[in-house]
Amino acid sequence: MGLVDFVTLAREVSVAGAAVSAAIVAWLGLNTWRRQLVGQDRYQLAKELVLCLYQLRDQIEAARRPIVEIMRGEPRRLAEVQFMFGDLAIYEMARRAQRRLPEINETKKRLDSLALDAEVLWSDELKPHLEEISKLLDNFSLAVEYTVSAHNPEHDQMIHSMMSEMAADTGAIVLEVEKDNFNTSLSASISRIRAIVMPPVAPAVKR
Repeated sequence: MGLVDFVTLAREVSVAGAAVSAAIVAWLGLNTWRRQLVGQDRYQLAKELVLCLYQLRDQIEAARRPIVEIMRGEPRRLAEVQFMFGDLAIYEMARRAQRRLPEINETKKRLDSLALDAEVLWSDELKPHLEEISKLLDNFSLAVEYTVSAHNPEHDQMIHSMMSEMAADTGAIVLEVEKDNFNTSLSASISRIRAIVMPPVAPAVKR
């Protein structure tokens, strides 16, 4: 082996060693973070996470309810509402929901921050449910924007139809109560997260 080959090999070994060392340091750092979190008030983190989810649920419901009710409300259905008031009624409700989006996004940022610590403690068990929550929130934001555009009186019928279909595809704003999978999915994901981070305590066995 020549000097050049030896230097090249030594450099490759050094780079590989540095990568292994970095991985070990990262793993040790993650474990240290986990121990620190466990040493802190684990219950407090769980409570803040669940309360943040409940706040998001209530904010979405407050933004979503007026649109949904006017679009599927009894005794008037959507066609009757549009016949009596035109698209302006739905447009105004959608605009109100749109104005609530910044508030919802701020709460989502706080949820994302709490989720970083929560995933360290509950790892893979929690992650898919948090991802489902994030997907639902994104769909809701899109649905609101599409609904605003669909019922904007300045837009033509082609845009109305296209945007209405796109809003319906998100599943976040629906006309039929029995097809309200958005609300069902959101509630189910929150319940699953709560069951993971705040599992019910088994009653003490009497002896």
